[in-house]
Amino acid sequence: MIEITVTNPDGLTVCPVLIERPEFDEYLDKPRRLVAKIEKGSGLDAQGTVRVDMRGKIILLGHIKQFDQSRQEYDRLVLDSAEALLAERIGQFYRYPAGTMLNSMLASEMGGSVVGLLAMANGLIPRGSFVHHALNIYKLTGAGTGSRFGTVSTVYQDATALPAVGPGPHVGGGWYQDATDLYIECTDGRSPDYHLILIPNFKDTLVRLVIISPGATTFPVCYEIGANVIFPSIKALVLAGGLEWTIRYEKDGHAYLDASAAVGKGSASEPVAAYIEGKSWIEGVAAGEALQKESGEASAAYFRADSMHMSEYGYVLWGARIKKALKNWLG
Repeated sequence: MIEITVTNPDGLTVCPVLIERPEFDEYLDKPRRLVAKIEKGSGLDAQGTVRVDMRGKIILLGHIKQFDQSRQEYDRLVLDSAEALLAERIGQFYRYPAGTMLNSMLASEMGGSVVGLLAMANGLIPRGSFVHHALNIYKLTGAGTGSRFGTVSTVYQDATALPAVGPGPHVGGGWYQDATDLYIECTDGRSPDYHLILIPNFKDTLVRLVIISPGATTFPVCYEIGANVIFPSIKALVLAGGLEWTIRYEKDGHAYLDASAAVGKGSASEPVAAYIEGKSWIEGVAAGEALQKESGEASAAYFRADSMHMSEYGYVLWGARIKKALKNWLG
């Protein structure tokens, strides 16, 4: 059973119905896109966020890619996952100095010494969006308090938060917003095209950075990105750090990028226990205990001569444990 919930910006929730079976991505448990329908006049807002559950597990968090209202009988929705949205985000030329830590380069939050790639994906104003207004002031047309931007609280020039000021020129830069537009004056008096201009999470992919182990990894040379898709750079940096990555969905409505030496493989001592930790839909079965002595060592009586593969009797004991667990689970 697949359940779809769209939460509007005002908190109203509506529940579209799946009309096309999803294609799952390379991880086999998460689709990148779903197609659904909803009745006319549902109150659905195309700016809403999407959550899709299957058997108690979140399989998609994302946004509405398309909202087709041309049909008479129902409205058709194309729902994209957070990963699919991230794969569409375009960056801008930016250089990370040699010695910058990996977690800073990937960061989703602003306030550090550099602009993280996830923060860029979630908040970068595309180059060329601002037009000259007056003197050193530039305007982002249609980004006022009455727009989809809403009331903006913070604007960044590169990694620096600009002060909120009133209309007119200001030494040292600043920004202000009226009902229809947003205005900015850069600290150097130049066009915003010479900088990264960010409004945190104004085009949120929902992806956040949480676990990078070791996040203090640095590189001996600088790293540059251009006006290209950001996601390949994120993956390239993770791989360059000798790590693996995954994106997990949580009930707080965010998708978290984790990177470590062995994602999803647990640890050498408890691989299964580490893998299923926090996954309520998986129940561990300690079937291997049936093949152990009281000391905890494997009993040779239940294995073949190579001490690796179970003997026929070993499979009987091992299978009995699993069968019992399945019966209990199925009731």
